[in-house]
Amino acid sequence: MDWMTYANFNQKKQINKMDKIQFFQLSLQELEAIIRQAVATELKVVNMKTPTPKENLDEILTRTEVSKLLKISMTTLFHWHNQEILVNRKVGRRVYYKKSDVMDKLNNLNDVA
Repeated sequence: MDWMTYANFNQKKQINKMDKIQFFQLSLQELEAIIRQAVATELKVVNMKTPTPKENLDEILTRTEVSKLLKISMTTLFHWHNQEILVNRKVGRRVYYKKSDVMDKLNNLNDVA
């Protein structure tokens, strides 16, 4: 038996193992408990990965992200910086904005409209 034939044989053997289905007799309450436990476990995993809003506001955004978020042009963003409406921070030659500042500005725009 050459190598390819041996690999195909093992692959078919593994597939045959997966084709087996086992049935269990469970009451409706037992099935419900199993499903609730699985969903609760997955929700805990998702909640661990989801940052809280406070952590999320400490992020920094690029000029492109801010212009898309506020639905304004880059020129308007430039003028807002010059007029101190929305202050940016520079790291080297790159321009960033604090997400908390941007969200405050977004809320103020919604209040005016």
